[in-house]
Amino acid sequence: WDAVDVMSSSGYYPIDEWETQLDRIGGAVARAGKPFFFMEAGCPSRTGSAARPNDWALPGSPSGEELIEAFGIEALDRLYVGILAIELLVKAACQTRPYELVRGLTDDVHRRSLERIEAAVASGDVFEALDASLREIGTIPVVAGRDRPVVGIAGDIYTKVNPVANDDLVRWFEEQGLEVLP
Repeated sequence: WDAVDVMSSSGYYPIDEWETQLDRIGGAVARAGKPFFFMEAGCPSRTGSAARPNDWALPGSPSGEELIEAFGIEALDRLYVGILAIELLVKAACQTRPYELVRGLTDDVHRRSLERIEAAVASGDVFEALDASLREIGTIPVVAGRDRPVVGIAGDIYTKVNPVANDDLVRWFEEQGLEVLP
């Protein structure tokens, strides 16, 4: 375990087994003392996979309807909007953090914002949570001139915004004196 930096897993479990699986995984994560994240979760887009999401030999044709039946269109919509909201939050944090007057304030606000979005994805209004979060980021005091060169990161949303997936590339660029546009 000493050579392992981060633990991850695919989260393909029947919807009624999630709590049991999270308890099981949580115990392993606690024992290892390593950061953990799900690389993916849900069920494959294949007929019958919602009932047997971890069965890779399951025959079945491609089916977007399977996800809708498993999770509901409202939940999938909130999840999709939540992912886009997180991308916007990361962009706002990247445009603020290099210029903040109080070191670490952007990260504190960003952490609270992620929790707000997470709660909204679970049961609320993601747009309202995003608006509140962007307004809070906008209150962070910054230096008057924003003169750092800007570097962009291209790729899928997850790799651009997740420090584990991109090996903390954003922070490295910022340490080099750049502003990042993920």
